[in-house]
Amino acid sequence: MYSAYPFLYIIFIIAVIIILYILIKIVGKKTSKPSTESIPNVSELVILPAGYETNGLGMIFGKLFRQILEKEPERIEILKKMNAAIGVQDTTDEKTAVTMTFKDCRIIVENGIIGSPDIYIAGDLHTLVALPSVGQGMRKIFLTPEGRRILRRFINGELRIRGVLSHLSDFRRYRQLVK
Repeated sequence: MYSAYPFLYIIFIIAVIIILYILIKIVGKKTSKPSTESIPNVSELVILPAGYETNGLGMIFGKLFRQILEKEPERIEILKKMNAAIGVQDTTDEKTAVTMTFKDCRIIVENGIIGSPDIYIAGDLHTLVALPSVGQGMRKIFLTPEGRRILRRFINGELRIRGVLSHLSDFRRYRQLVK
């Protein structure tokens, strides 16, 4: 007897790829270069909690945002438009998690998942750290080894992303901020 399950699996994979393509196209739109008059101190924009060094993700993301904003202060304009909480969790160590709250032109990095974040990303530490470096656009995902590895983990369920569709504009701004 013929089973429809392989056919449904192929349709599901194609649907996931199409959704990812649409999301990346929307996220990949460029923003205009804002003026950089009166640039605030970066340490005032990225707020790290006491003891953030004990959580590897808090340290990684805190330093990443500080470096990005110091190198390219025009990205502060992107930060001004953001209003979301993004939770990132290492699935290999349940205690390693961070919540980044983007509000009032500030990034507050907190240890652990605080409340119910608008966007939730979970995966192994190597994938979470590599995610911002993949870049935007379908070419970056399909043509780079790191992009294909991350896509494979997403399809296999090893990388989980929740809340992107309901907070698409904030996710797009987040990707623009870390690209």
